Amino acid sequence: MIISKPDISPVTRTRPLNRTRPVNHIWAVLITALLCHSVFAMESGIEAFGTERDGVRHVIAAEAAEILQKHPSVKVLDVRTGVEYNRGHITDDAVNLNYYSFSFKKQLEELDKNTTWLVHCRTGVRSGKSLPIMKSMGFSSIIHLDGGTSAWTKEGLPLKK
Repeated sequence: MIISKPDISPVTRTRPLNRTRPVNHIWAVLITALLCHSVFAMESGIEAFGTERDGVRHVIAAEAAEILQKHPSVKVLDVRTGVEYNRGHITDDAVNLNYYSFSFKKQLEELDKNTTWLVHCRTGVRSGKSLPIMKSMGFSSIIHLDGGTSAWTKEGLPLKK
């Protein structure tokens, strides 16, 4: 009986080693990290608050207060009368345009349409009617304070005088 020896000769490679695999892995890790960062950044932005309807973000008073604290570039548009505004307003630098004024639309046209505006009135009715007007004028980023200053004060948030 003849026993043959197993072939233990060195294996010859017909293809070179694939050295791109670690590089591909690094790219995959980097892309995943960037995607995760983008999702986190979006969630920490204004998109994380309230709900969007008809191109307008609708928020409650507590969310509006947090937006104003975290995003100082957001401007407040108060569409109440001057008398109501003087009784108390959300921020010291709020823009007050009387919704009932004959020049309301003309005054709206003069505002920066690329600024993010937080719009409110006393209960949300007048500011709600302002939203389609602003959208038709080309305002790109509008936030509506649902419930207006009534909801704001009910939440225990202060008004400036």
